[in-house]
Amino acid sequence: RDRPARAPTAKMADEEAEIARWRGVAPALFDECDGRGISEYAVLNALQLIERGQLGSIEEARLQLLRQHEEKAAIREKMRLAMAQRAVPAPEPDPEPAPAEDAVADAAASSAA
Repeated sequence: RDRPARAPTAKMADEEAEIARWRGVAPALFDECDGRGISEYAVLNALQLIERGQLGSIEEARLQLLRQHEEKAAIREKMRLAMAQRAVPAPEPDPEPAPAEDAVADAAASSAA
């Protein structure tokens, strides 16, 4: 008998409850972070650092979140640029026509005239 794993579901439910609780405490922080594309789980983790005594205030949590978000954005941009440089080879110069081709083209032009 295979049982579905229950631990992730229980953990997710606990996290959702914690997010809801912290949304009541710091709704502006969640709104700001949501507008910047920072996940509510990242916000939750930062706010939990306050409970552990590792950060002193919601403002410290906010500043840490913004700093981390900017650092990650800078890394993503560097990676994007590096991948773009590898993906797009430098254009090769057009080959010069061989002298014989020039002579044939000149002869065709003069006979047409």
